[in-house]
Amino acid sequence: MKPVFLRKVLAFFLLFGVFAFSAFPAFAQDESQTEERTFAEFHNETISLHGSADIQPVKFNLPADQQLIGDVEFQLHLTVFLPNIESLNGFDGTAGVLKLFVNGNSVGEFSLQKSDDAIVNLTIPSEKILAHQTNEPLNLQLSLESYLPSQNDIEVRVRSTSTIRYSYETVLPNTDLIDFPRQFFQDSFQPDHALLVIPDQPTITELQSALTVAAGLGRLANNALSLDLVSVSQVTPEMQAENHLILVGKPEPFLALKGMIFPSPIVVRSDPEWTVQFLLPDRYEFERTAPDDGLVQLINSPWNTSRLILLVSGETDAGVLKAAQAVSSGKLRTNVYPNLAIVKETNIDVNPSASPSDFQPDSATLNLSDYLKPFTADATLGITAFVLPRSDIPAWETAIQLAGQLGAETNGTAVNLSAYYGDEFPDAALSGYNILAVGHASQFPFIVELGDAMPVSFEKGKDIPADTGLEITYRASKDYDAAGYLEILPSPENNEYIILTVLGDKQQGLDWAASALLTPSMHGQLHSNFALVNDTQIYVTANRPALPTAQPTAPSVTLGESSSTPVPVDLSTNTSMNIWQISTVVLVFLVVILFVLLQRRK
Repeated sequence: MKPVFLRKVLAFFLLFGVFAFSAFPAFAQDESQTEERTFAEFHNETISLHGSADIQPVKFNLPADQQLIGDVEFQLHLTVFLPNIESLNGFDGTAGVLKLFVNGNSVGEFSLQKSDDAIVNLTIPSEKILAHQTNEPLNLQLSLESYLPSQNDIEVRVRSTSTIRYSYETVLPNTDLIDFPRQFFQDSFQPDHALLVIPDQPTITELQSALTVAAGLGRLANNALSLDLVSVSQVTPEMQAENHLILVGKPEPFLALKGMIFPSPIVVRSDPEWTVQFLLPDRYEFERTAPDDGLVQLINSPWNTSRLILLVSGETDAGVLKAAQAVSSGKLRTNVYPNLAIVKETNIDVNPSASPSDFQPDSATLNLSDYLKPFTADATLGITAFVLPRSDIPAWETAIQLAGQLGAETNGTAVNLSAYYGDEFPDAALSGYNILAVGHASQFPFIVELGDAMPVSFEKGKDIPADTGLEITYRASKDYDAAGYLEILPSPENNEYIILTVLGDKQQGLDWAASALLTPSMHGQLHSNFALVNDTQIYVTANRPALPTAQPTAPSVTLGESSSTPVPVDLSTNTSMNIWQISTVVLVFLVVILFVLLQRRK
């Protein structure tokens, strides 16, 4: 055989091998490994089962890049409390049983015979694991069944020191959008975290889309998915390798992150003019996408096989927002490729059954501790508008955290919030939205214009109020002092809505103010409409602005008209004043008479 022919054959098999490896990325990447972890690491606290019958879930969720193989072994550390069963008639030594269920099927049990601490070993056979190899987590439950009369309760405590021992192989995380958002949120022993990446100079719609994604993921993951906001130029190679990335915005800025290959790739077209677009797959069998369509794409990271990249984008602002709203629903419909969804239209209206009238703000009782109620009156956040400073990524990061918390408090199908830049905020928005302003007072002209309507007002260009109204005022160095300021008030344009300001004189102060809202132990201290936050200390005061009251109006008289109807005088009221008035009139009358008489004598 000729050497040239051999080289061609070897080259063919080499290319075929490379293709095969890239075409089947879901195969295991490493040899099998074994882990042993405690219940506490899987976020299981002490599990208590009580009564004659009880059932409690056990959390056992693996990271997205791990797939179970072989048996799963449980070592349960139990504390059993039984009644005085020796005195019971017919007792045969077994008071009840503790069972382990997997997807509704019992796989092991332990007899309860005495009050004591015990260590119990139960195993899920590998055939049960293999029969369940889906993208759904194992549904594990512990069940208590008592054999005693109902008035004799049993209690079993499964301590968090109990362990789970399992074997797994490493796989590429699943990119099928039908399983979204499970790829980003497993609630396993690894923290669930992602970087939310936006353009360096986002339009307000792109920023609104990022807030929409954050609020949607807050709802879907119960705010347990930690999100950090960065601009695309801030992304370092270390960030790329260590994190899931969620890219939100039009595609051009993301060309800087080289190496990403999407099913609908980002391309640069020079004809008829230089533009950045998405190239549709040839197999796309439906109508050509319109410029305002949104695209959602999920791929494995080229920098770390255990990480994912979610692109929430579109060629226009309208397309980006559609994609973000689709992501916030958590239900993405795919077509040609399982990791590509093209969004033609979204129709998310304010829930008509949850109007702002469901929460009527009263300036006399409105407290910061109640701030979630008005914003979440609509499950889509459709009556919520964020007001943000321009070119202030740290303030946007704070807003992202607040959006996640708002989303976690709703149960809508998707998110439909609004956003404005502070220097473009229209006054008309005060009459149609609950406003959440996040940043520094000098960045929001409308805050200065509110003036005395606010519990504590700010002067133009100032980030520190002249008078906080607190009982004690401290003097601090201008360079050293930092504080956060929280205020809540009914909107002066429509008192069915509220305004919440989350402000700081420095970024540290803004972080403190947001922390007071996001931290349960601090949130409970906000029983006022104004709070100054210094680190973990909260100083509150209730500066209730006086509401305008109707003033009595004088009777109007139209020129050319007269009334012959006498005005009744009620002498029964203010009697002493009437006497003085009469006396004065009489005295003046006498003085006039005397003056006239004197003039006649002369």
